Amino acid sequence: ALHQFYAPYHSFVDVMCRLAINHNCMTENLVNLSAMVGFEAVPLHLTYFPKLWLDIHQAQNVDRKYITMLTNSNYFADYVESVLLDERLSLNINVIYDFLVTYFPKVAPQVLSDNTCQLMETLVNTLGKTLPSTDLTTTAYKLNGELRALSLVYSVELPVVPPPDLLAILNNLQARILEVTEESPNKKRKIEEEEKPPVKEVEKEEKVEESNKIEEVKASCSKDKDVSSTNDDSTSSNADVDWLDRLQSTVTSLIAALQQKSARDEPT
Repeated sequence: ALHQFYAPYHSFVDVMCRLAINHNCMTENLVNLSAMVGFEAVPLHLTYFPKLWLDIHQAQNVDRKYITMLTNSNYFADYVESVLLDERLSLNINVIYDFLVTYFPKVAPQVLSDNTCQLMETLVNTLGKTLPSTDLTTTAYKLNGELRALSLVYSVELPVVPPPDLLAILNNLQARILEVTEESPNKKRKIEEEEKPPVKEVEKEEKVEESNKIEEVKASCSKDKDVSSTNDDSTSSNADVDWLDRLQSTVTSLIAALQQKSARDEPT
């Protein structure tokens, strides 16, 4: 019901911003409106805001000043902080995660407060304590969102030191995933019904109804390169996602990022 109520408004702001970008009349107030509406949509896991700014980032002929306006917006800092602190499950939606991978380094100094860093350490400690008894087949979805948050925080080039036991915990988790995979190689692992993120049917409807108009605006954002939507799990059936496989991929990427960060931070 909430999605049906709010989605048309978010879709309207999205199209308005795309038209403004296309006609080179985007203003700082409109950028702030986009960020404010994006922040309001965090609990709903809507993807209009991250899709818009990924398209802008990928467009070759769009003035980079708009990206600077966005990263200077207090609403955008609030958006990032809200995702990390309260809505880490939304990071399982690929377009939201890709958006933060792209933009988080630009605002990390503003967002990585003591409170945020302490929460990340708490996540690591909790994972280490509960890992031996955790049923990975039913918690992979939740764990994947939390590990993606850790990946964002500990991948930035800032003096944010990961807990010393994080790498060992991830190696143990990787071994546990391998054990579960070998135990049931032919069994499709799916999250339990109560843990599945809701399929955004209203976004599907909006996509169909507005497809011609929005796609035309998207494509016109760049004359040098077509701007296409990033794959978005919120508009697809999550029942078909093997979250254990996705968790395995996230763990592997996070281990690589930690090793790279460690090598980078070593004194020469």
